[in-house]
Amino acid sequence: MGNFKRSEFATQYGISDAQASGDIATYLGNSRSPPVLDRRSGLHVAPSNFVPLFDAAEKNLAPWLRGDGQSYRGLNFVETTLPEPLINPSLLGPLLMAPETRTPVRINCQSMTTAQPSVRIISPHTIVRASRRFHVRAWDSLRKTFSDFSLARITASETALDEAGIPVDADNEWNEFVQIVLVPNPSLSPAQIKMVQQEYSMERGKLAIRTRRALAIYAMVEIGIIDVVRPPSANTSGKLLLPENANTLRKLVFGREL
Repeated sequence: MGNFKRSEFATQYGISDAQASGDIATYLGNSRSPPVLDRRSGLHVAPSNFVPLFDAAEKNLAPWLRGDGQSYRGLNFVETTLPEPLINPSLLGPLLMAPETRTPVRINCQSMTTAQPSVRIISPHTIVRASRRFHVRAWDSLRKTFSDFSLARITASETALDEAGIPVDADNEWNEFVQIVLVPNPSLSPAQIKMVQQEYSMERGKLAIRTRRALAIYAMVEIGIIDVVRPPSANTSGKLLLPENANTLRKLVFGREL
């Protein structure tokens, strides 16, 4: 933000002026290019060579800007809002207890590929939030494989005491980690490539994201590269980022290469 006052710092974080002074002193003592106090205005002003002491990534910036919903020196902060899938809390009990009791759960779920709901016996081990949805990762006794079930599409759940559970240790795709190696699209101009490298904090022109193999498809959807990786397409048009290891990802996630 370039500058700040002690009183603003105290108000923003709900602390006393004395505590704010102590926190500011600690920050200044650890900073390689500390802000300089302008005693006339009471502002701590960042020098031209200022380097933040902490990560300034979006995940940290957004909550700070969001604050209490008020503007900061007249600069407002607004987020877009999207509808969230409705989840019935009463359905979560059997799912949450299942890993500890090692007891499967009988669920009714509605698929978008079939007209009627189906009954499944599942052994859940993790709830995942990805692509704006909550999923439960579980062994599916019907298909004999680990799958993801959308919590919003589960209409009933109960403990299945007469069934044997399958532990998370058996979920190979969950326990295996893969890397998504991102690079700027080479069709960009040199200036654009430099900007992308800076925007994503790339090192040596690359950004490696480590994720569970079971979650790689969600990560690629959120990054916006799924249509580059999913066979048979390899559409790179309009992409800022491309997966350097696209063929490896195709084989790991979709079981084939181009």
